[in-house]
Formats: sequence, C-alpha cells, structure tokens
Amino acid sequence: MRLLLAIFLCLPIHAAQRHFIWAIEHNNSRVYIAGAIHGMFPDSPPLPPVYRTILDAADRLILETDFGQLSSPDSIQYWNERAKTSSGNLVPTALKSQAQVTLLNAGVAPFHLETAWALAVTLEDLHAINIGIDFDRGVDYQLYAQSLENGTDVIGLADYQEHIDVLPSVPFAEQLQWLESALDPQRDPHAEWSLQLDLWRAGDLEAMALLDSPTTPGYEQVYAARNRAWLPAIRNLLDLPGLSFVVVGASHLGRADGILEGLRRMGFHPTQIEQPELTLRQSSPGFWVPVPNLSVGTTVMESSTDLETWSPTAEQPQDAAQRFWRARWTP
Repeated sequence: MRLLLAIFLCLPIHAAQRHFIWAIEHNNSRVYIAGAIHGMFPDSPPLPPVYRTILDAADRLILETDFGQLSSPDSIQYWNERAKTSSGNLVPTALKSQAQVTLLNAGVAPFHLETAWALAVTLEDLHAINIGIDFDRGVDYQLYAQSLENGTDVIGLADYQEHIDVLPSVPFAEQLQWLESALDPQRDPHAEWSLQLDLWRAGDLEAMALLDSPTTPGYEQVYAARNRAWLPAIRNLLDLPGLSFVVVGASHLGRADGILEGLRRMGFHPTQIEQPELTLRQSSPGFWVPVPNLSVGTTVMESSTDLETWSPTAEQPQDAAQRFWRARWTP
C-alpha cells in the first residue's frame, strides 16, 4: 500500500471528467451502478449533483446492506457477540495487548473484543475518526439518508447478519495480517483516505482497482465472494421496470472479478457517465449543474424501512466498535 501511495501521490490528479457511476439500459429498465467511498473529510467537497439527480429519479436504492437494519440494536448485539467469539483461534497475547492498550489510550473499551478481525476493524475505525473522517458523509450513507426523505425504497444486497458474517469468515491468518497492519506505526491513514477520495472523484476505476488485489488479506471473502453473490440480484434489476440505483464500495466495481466485468460477461454493456455527455440545466441564476438524460419515469415507491438511530453515550466515548457499520472495512 505504501508503494502504491508513493507512485500515485507523484502523479497529478486532474479535475474529474468522469463520475464513478456506470449506466446500463435493458428493455424498459435502467440501472445506475455507483462506487462509494464510505466516509469523507469535513472539508471534502459535496457529492457531485449527478448523484442526487439519479436518486431523485430512482424507483429504488440498492445498497450493500440496509443501514436501517445495520444500525439497529439487534445488529449491534449480533456484532458484539461475533466479536467475542474466537472459535478457538486465539490472538497472540502480545498482539492483543498492544491493540487493547492502543484502544484504551483512545478511550475505547476493548475488553469485549476477542477476535483478530474485531480488534483490527475497531482500530481502523479509530484511525479514520482520528484524522477526521465522517462516516455520515460517506457516499452511500448520504444517499441512504436522502432516500428516506424522498420515500424511495431501500433494498440491501445482504441482511445485517450476512454483512457482519463476512468478517469472521476471513481465514484467521489473514485476520492477523489485518491486525498487524492496523497497528503498523508507519502507515499514513490520511494519505490512504485522501488517495481513495481523489481517485473516486476522478472516476478512475483502473487506479482504484490497484489499491487492492487478490493477494490482499481477506480479498476473497470481502470482495470476490460478495461480488459473486450480488451479481444475480443486480442482473435481476434489469428485468424490473423503472430506474434502479445500485451503490456499493468503489473497490467492488473494477478488476476481472468485479461487478462491471461480471455484468459484461452476462452480455450487458455498462457505460461510464462522463461530464461532457451530461445535459446541463440551470437550477438558479448563474449556477449550472450536470444532470444525466433520464428518460425513465420518476415514480418512487414508499419506503419500507425506518432509520433507527443510535449514538454513543457519555460512557462510550467514540466507541468505534459500536460504529463499525459505516467503517472502511467495506471500501
């Protein structure tokens, strides 16, 4: 990762001419597939207007999982139960102690975390919070919140248990690699997040795909297997009338085992939205915004979900373990 950072940071990233969104049309259906970054800095620019335009026209928003379910008390309890179930794989004492001390020094109670993956994810969340990443400003969560206002139906590609179960399914040796990486003092989380956001804003699928590879710990479980599981559901959206807006982590779209190549193998032709191809409309005097040419009707369905909110109490200051559902582990 540090080598890739060194390479990319030496290259100029030009103003975005492409969006991290692809469109597919089939019969009376249109599907937009967007890659998301799951958090942003406080000073990150707002979402490009095209995201809101597509969402406003969408009949349904499809996410990795329904955030309403994922932030529910049942989901939090399930995560905590999985986080303390080691299945006989014990984290080496020195490594576990180092992780617990790091979390304690940050005001996070770590003693219910018995698994390598849970310690690693909590540390990664802590790194993100420490550099100012706001998960509520993640691309997918912003669109989810707006969908509730719009009354747009929200569909999860997995339920909260399936979503959480991805983490403990990673082989234990690779979980230990996650944990060792999370404790590596040489890492630069700010540069890592900045690079992801720059590549996303530039619509650079090829460069984004280089940030992870089949040799990345957990790659098969977090990326490849989930892509295979999601593809039939995404394909079925092309048989539904109207407009579907699919939003998943940006790293799920590229590479040979990514969502876009999977759809191409099925005979479809995803086309990236490019700035010059968008129609312009004037939303207010002197202010022009790019919008796609949406020919599909804009009828929306009633929301089938309610947002259940949860926030840390004073006894749980910035408890990253309780906030994992919008964490970087699903880039």
